[in-house]
Amino acid sequence: MNEKDWLALVAVHSDSWLLAVSFYFAARFGFDKEARRRLFNMINNLPTIFEVVTGAAKKQIKEKAPNSTHKSNNKPIFKA
Repeated sequence: MNEKDWLALVAVHSDSWLLAVSFYFAARFGFDKEARRRLFNMINNLPTIFEVVTGAAKKQIKEKAPNSTHKSNNKPIFKA
């Protein structure tokens, strides 16, 4: 297995581990349905490690319009 393939494989496994850990802690700290949805959306707005390693993230950034409308929601994630 060459180095690029090995690095891509490690990146894919790292992505899945990070998702699992983030949602485990979200459930553990009592995130409600809306907070988990917001966490999911925040995670999906970022490129994955695999996309960064393989260069696919650069292509996605170029494809996005520079004037994209992003609604900012300043509510805290945690339940008070």
